[in-house]
Amino acid sequence: MKSQIPILILLGLIALFPVLVFRAKDDNKNKVYLAYVLLILPYMSFDLMPGLEEFTVFDLLSWSYFFVFLFYNRPGRNSIFGLLGYAVLIILLIGVFNSDFFWRSMMSYLRFVSVIIFAKVLLTELKEDPDFFMQLMRMLKIVLLVALIFMGLQMIFGVKISVTFSFLSGNFMNPNIDTIEGIRYPSYFQDPQKFAQFIAALSFVFLIYDKKRSKALWLNLLLFLVAVVSLFLTGGRGGLLGLVIGLGFLYLFFPMRYKLLFAVPVVLLFMVISLYKQNFVMFNRQTDTNSALDERTGFWLDALTIYNKHPLMGIGVGNYQLYTERYKPDNYWYAQDEITFFDQPESGYLKYLIEFGLFGFTVFILFLIIPLVRSVYLYLVGVKDERLLILVASPLSWMIGFITVCSLTDVRIFIVVTSLTCALIHVMQQADKSLAEREAHLPYGKNAIA
Repeated sequence: MKSQIPILILLGLIALFPVLVFRAKDDNKNKVYLAYVLLILPYMSFDLMPGLEEFTVFDLLSWSYFFVFLFYNRPGRNSIFGLLGYAVLIILLIGVFNSDFFWRSMMSYLRFVSVIIFAKVLLTELKEDPDFFMQLMRMLKIVLLVALIFMGLQMIFGVKISVTFSFLSGNFMNPNIDTIEGIRYPSYFQDPQKFAQFIAALSFVFLIYDKKRSKALWLNLLLFLVAVVSLFLTGGRGGLLGLVIGLGFLYLFFPMRYKLLFAVPVVLLFMVISLYKQNFVMFNRQTDTNSALDERTGFWLDALTIYNKHPLMGIGVGNYQLYTERYKPDNYWYAQDEITFFDQPESGYLKYLIEFGLFGFTVFILFLIIPLVRSVYLYLVGVKDERLLILVASPLSWMIGFITVCSLTDVRIFIVVTSLTCALIHVMQQADKSLAEREAHLPYGKNAIA
């Protein structure tokens, strides 16, 4: 049964938001909005319109901040990423009007606009105050630590405390949590697979630390190890694969001194796994990878039949579940006396390809791919900023897990992925500036770089 106390606390926090923003100085208003969203992240997905269409706390904060402040004080453009943001909004809006389920699609579209507002504010703040970058990293570390602490509480008091704290919609618990192999801990998320992606992406921020503090390195490495061990308790193989690929990417490009430094925690991690393997649900799952892949392949083929009917503009953002109910009614799962039709085809990329169409999906992917590719290029041509590699590994690890589960349906993960991508864009733009300044002082321009 849900307690009313967390809801009352949440309402108090919502009421406090405009007070803090109005009292803040003009150059701190963006920081108040960003910090508020991140530091009460568990409640950002709380539905303020139950029984109607989903309108969350995050939507309320973002839209109210937009109309009161950003509408009258529009920040400047952010180069190609601003254009990509506007392009995807226009394409998705066309898809909304072309959709068979206009109202549902429009509400999902407004959610997407909320994320764009958040990204715009964050990119602007990072551009105007570069020192805010480390504040952002600290807040993201707090976000992950809060999730891990709550997972610890679930291990003590049971996973249903998520319902008590009003983190879940209704009293519904995902059937993937309590399995015959053991409990897969989801923290304050509804799906442990999404939590695994969340850990995989955010764990890398512990590798960014204040180098002026001698103890910061070992403390952050310890917290990184704690995050990795916690991932095993989720049972999410997609998240684990993403983490491994992210670590492999860092090992490939990092200087030798960092490779040797990483050897210590990696050895400790393997020792923990070998000694306590039976205690991790990750290694006790009875469904083998091939069986899971065969099952997902069936879902993907069903989904492609929907895509083939709407290849260019898609079916409208947020409409996959309604199309499943109408055209693929056998794609559902049954739990706690409720039938729930699939809201994704067990692939984040395929879901958005179907909903956005080819045009919208291409723009959406470019927003992720461009900073990743450009950052690796900048590092290779001589901008030796390790933050470039770490912030590539972070969204890269999430992108791997996204192949099998669309975690962005949880707005809290959407916020985190957006934050990490914006942080990468900021560091990439700084590296671009550094490279341009260096080339300006070279006698033969770009070709003089060794």
